Amino acid sequence: MSATDSSADSSGPGRQPVGVTLTRSAPDDPAPYHRVLGPAVTFRQPRSGVLLHDADLAAPNTLADPRLRPYTRQFLKNIDAAPGGVLIDRARRLVEELLPTGRCSLERLARAVDLDARTLQRRLAERGEGYSSLLDSVRTHLPRRYVADSERPLTEIAGLLGFSCPGTFSRWFRDHLGTSPSAWRTQHVQPGSGARSGH
Repeated sequence: MSATDSSADSSGPGRQPVGVTLTRSAPDDPAPYHRVLGPAVTFRQPRSGVLLHDADLAAPNTLADPRLRPYTRQFLKNIDAAPGGVLIDRARRLVEELLPTGRCSLERLARAVDLDARTLQRRLAERGEGYSSLLDSVRTHLPRRYVADSERPLTEIAGLLGFSCPGTFSRWFRDHLGTSPSAWRTQHVQPGSGARSGH
């Protein structure tokens, strides 16, 4: 699977996204979004994007504009010319996309970048990284943003970060940030913002 930052329409007719992330708040009635984009739509995410199967991305895009091909080729050429941190950046971005779906794993991450799990581990290790360190990096970066959002319950944040229950998330948060999520929220969210703990 691969992630894109383009609009959901780029998936083309007949293609079902594996997941869709949107930066906007959840509407009162999400049914139209689910009808068009499928059931795996999550709101209030860091970026808007579409997660597609590699086979769908490899299929011809009937909506493509031929006039944009030179720009696309140049963009891809620039990516290929900078191999150093590209794998790390792509892997980290995919972890961000996969965590809210509950499908984040080393094996899925490896398939998404067209490598087997052992090869991905080796290439990450060559750059001083590993799957666990990537996971912790993403989980350390996102909680501050999520917890600072006083309208998002902590139970929801636990799920978005791939934790099976709020208690596990709270223990992880305390181990990595030195305090509980609710205490961090109290310290960093302005009074009167309507913060709620979620557990």
